[in-house]
Amino acid sequence: MITFLADYTNSERHFRVIGRMRIIGGTAKGVRLASVPRRGVRPTLDRVRESVFNVLAPRLPGASFLDLFAGTGAIGLEAASRGARRVRLVERHPAQLDLIRQNAMRAKLQGQIEVRRGDVLRGGAPFQGEAWDLVYLDPPFQIFEGAKSRAGLSKMIRTQLMPACSPDAWILVEQPVRAVFEPGAPADRWLRYGETAIALLTVEIGPEPRPVDPEEAAPPEES
Repeated sequence: MITFLADYTNSERHFRVIGRMRIIGGTAKGVRLASVPRRGVRPTLDRVRESVFNVLAPRLPGASFLDLFAGTGAIGLEAASRGARRVRLVERHPAQLDLIRQNAMRAKLQGQIEVRRGDVLRGGAPFQGEAWDLVYLDPPFQIFEGAKSRAGLSKMIRTQLMPACSPDAWILVEQPVRAVFEPGAPADRWLRYGETAIALLTVEIGPEPRPVDPEEAAPPEES
């Protein structure tokens, strides 16, 4: 078991490399990443991440990439490793921010990413300063269990995140397969991997997207 310390901060937190979580492709391929045993932290599985990035591959080189609810940083670091021009990772928990920076140093990607503390559901500042080409959201799954929290996430995507995106940007929302959550507007495509589903939406610059009627949300299909 490997432990390492965030010696670039005043933190005294130690993080372990747990299991086989690693960067799948690109310049940092094979680098193992640390996680932290904290309730609510649910890193995207390697097999899911690999499948998602196979879909993103044609758009990724030179793209601006926004990783929201960044957790361990695995998604944003994967994007940086595979050639994204600019990567911003947003997370609200200080321990997770330390962890992301450690993982970036471990992968030698610290010069290619920007880490920000922010509450994603409040929108605003974490999105500013760039027209984002690709956005990945991996919220705590309990957000999808209540009508109020689902509505809040949908409103944030529709009113704050979409205006911060470039034309034809992609927004992807990871969720439990049972949730069938549409990301602010009807999804263009559903990706499904076991019990994980990902809604993919193409941002159209123009009138505000029509809110989704839950009766119109189709269940994800196997990909």
